[in-house]
Amino acid sequence: MKKLLFILLLAAALPAWAQQANQADALFKQGNYTAALSAYKKLHKQDPANYIYTYRYARCLGELGRHDEAIPLFEAVTNITLRDYFLAKEYLSVYRFSDALQAIDTYLAAIKPESERYHNALRIKGQAEVGARWLAKTEDVLIYAVQEAPIASWRDSLHLAKDAGSLDSNGTYTTSLGDRIFYSDSLNHLFSRAKLMDQWTEPEQLPFDGQNPFLAGDGITIFYSHTDSVGLGGADLYMSRLNTETHTYLQPVMLGMPFSSIGDDLFYGVDDLSGEGVFVSRKDDNTVLLYRFYIREEKRYMRGQDDSSIRNMARRLTLTQPRREASTARTNDDFTSFSPLFVQEDTLQNNGFRFVMNDSTVYTDLADFHTDEARALCRRMLTAQKELDHKTRELDKQRKTYFNCESPEEKRCLVPVITNLEKETATLRLEIAALPAKIRLAEKQLLSHNS
Repeated sequence: MKKLLFILLLAAALPAWAQQANQADALFKQGNYTAALSAYKKLHKQDPANYIYTYRYARCLGELGRHDEAIPLFEAVTNITLRDYFLAKEYLSVYRFSDALQAIDTYLAAIKPESERYHNALRIKGQAEVGARWLAKTEDVLIYAVQEAPIASWRDSLHLAKDAGSLDSNGTYTTSLGDRIFYSDSLNHLFSRAKLMDQWTEPEQLPFDGQNPFLAGDGITIFYSHTDSVGLGGADLYMSRLNTETHTYLQPVMLGMPFSSIGDDLFYGVDDLSGEGVFVSRKDDNTVLLYRFYIREEKRYMRGQDDSSIRNMARRLTLTQPRREASTARTNDDFTSFSPLFVQEDTLQNNGFRFVMNDSTVYTDLADFHTDEARALCRRMLTAQKELDHKTRELDKQRKTYFNCESPEEKRCLVPVITNLEKETATLRLEIAALPAKIRLAEKQLLSHNS
């Protein structure tokens, strides 16, 4: 009892700043970084030269994800070996990979291989090396919206268009025609099945593992998420192509930044018809972020840009103007609310529609037609023209991809895709050319009969 009283009296005799320091240290050791942050912030303000306060203030900021604030505080500390370990982690979080390498090398040179954090330090070093290589290849992507979704049900928020297929709650992808599915088992082995007549083929295992597969519109390019030792960290996004002649897949390649990141990247999908895409990354244990972007006709990279601009794109901090409100200036905060633009409208848009019946009669609306047959034929003509425009763009894109392919095998994969598109566009042109005469004939037959 006397001993406890003595301790209480001694604690009461401590100066106020010492009591604050003891409370901050206790909160820090308990992992209560929010409360510890408030305490260390006050202590740091009172005594900026105290490197212990500065170091732990920075540690709290880093643990709470406030990396940009933590870095200058860590940089001000010079006499704590562990500083370089956590500084490297902060540099890594903001994509300053070269600085992360320098900091982690300093830390590794100061410790022994049997040290507690040695293997983690090697992992950080490897991640920084991969990041530095990929940062130089960052793609200039037109991200126009960011949406948060619960991690347990993020697939329900994809809003894929019908033409892009669907991904169910278990991660099984089904093509728009419902004739092919791709899925993974509990060991992340990927499988595909095809529907022939009314029967499904036996599961065929793909030569690579992953989750959340997506098949592109060309029918041979597959995207998926996978965790391995050569990625940026966590799960990254990969792509492979099927060689339809040999029925073998090309060696998968990782999608670069900003699609893949130092966190967990879960899904990538595109809808060529709408010209839009979406990719998904984990934000924390409970939430994911869905990034909506416009597909460029040709890839662009951030080469020649300043380091800050490249890092901002790699970190998905750069947003572009949504097409639906091109004339309205918006701030980045306006993009947090999301409307499902990725869903295609089924209604046919007839803005600017004109159909010349004869020298004196021009129809400007489908309702102007007197016969159901003529109206149906005109609808088909408008739809065929839309299909032709889409397939012409896709053909041009695949030809550019073919031209830029680095391997002969990848070129061979694209040959049947390009050939099919050439046949389909030629067929559509012939159909469109023949339809106006059929429309006029169907309409005139009724007009002649009525007169």
